[in-house]
Amino acid sequence: TSGEVYICTDATAGANVWTNVGPGTGDIIPWKFGGENYGYAAGGYQSGTTTADVIDKFSLTSDANATDVGNLTQERHNGAGATSKTYGYKGGGTAVGPLVRSDRIDKWAFASDGNATDVGNSTDGRSFASGHSSTTYGYVAGGQIDGSTWTNIIDRFAYASDGNASDWADISQARSRAVGISSATYSYSCGGWTSGIPGGDHWDIIDKFPF
Repeated sequence: TSGEVYICTDATAGANVWTNVGPGTGDIIPWKFGGENYGYAAGGYQSGTTTADVIDKFSLTSDANATDVGNLTQERHNGAGATSKTYGYKGGGTAVGPLVRSDRIDKWAFASDGNATDVGNSTDGRSFASGHSSTTYGYVAGGQIDGSTWTNIIDRFAYASDGNASDWADISQARSRAVGISSATYSYSCGGWTSGIPGGDHWDIIDKFPF
């Protein structure tokens, strides 16, 4: 009754893309957040004044140990992860010895193993932020700026072209260590931590923002 007509323009198994050739809007594009082949763990805290820059890759189809397939551009831990269909991203994090909170956004390809490249910067250096992913953008929400400062800023960066993130919106409470969860249309920032703020310390908030 609407006059909408769809043509299948990508017949990839389990990921068909249908283009609306009626009104020309409202295409059907499958949501695919984590992929089906591999998972990745990038960077991390090791001990004392030691952080890692290793990008580990492990199979999602068979149980086995991870393999070292590349390196971040900077050793750091507690960064925020995001993913497009073809690339992984690591935003921010903390490097130790001396303590530095990074504003760097690293990107590495899924198609071929290799090192990450620095493709942009967040609006500020932060650690313990939550990472979120839509089909077109990555998000870095909240986080810790320094030993006594937390942020509520949601940074957004595009997958289509490399570049800096922009201050896109805010979560309801400045905090760090929240868990990021993404659906096809919304993302959620759950829980978190602050210290030295009246009524703070541990939060039970679930924030929701639309893509």
